[in-house]
Amino acid sequence: MQAYEQGRPAYFATPPVNLIYAFEASLKRITKGSPSLEDRFRAHREVSQKIRKAVADLGLQQVPVDSACAANGMTAVSFSLPKEESVLIEG
Repeated sequence: MQAYEQGRPAYFATPPVNLIYAFEASLKRITKGSPSLEDRFRAHREVSQKIRKAVADLGLQQVPVDSACAANGMTAVSFSLPKEESVLIEG
């Protein structure tokens, strides 16, 4: 840990070997498996467009002003609560 704090590279722990193998297997499945990477990107784009349309149909604004700049992996919604008039309670 002292080497890390001083900015020097050093080995200080055992890497999680099983996670490295799992990471390799998942990358192979994503990049070489079915559906293809292009099909995955298309599916993400299509689902994202449907969600953005549903959000717009609800009358909510989205954070990215230009949909060309919006990420296909998430949808950020911006909304403000309506201003409520003060309610007098008579007792």
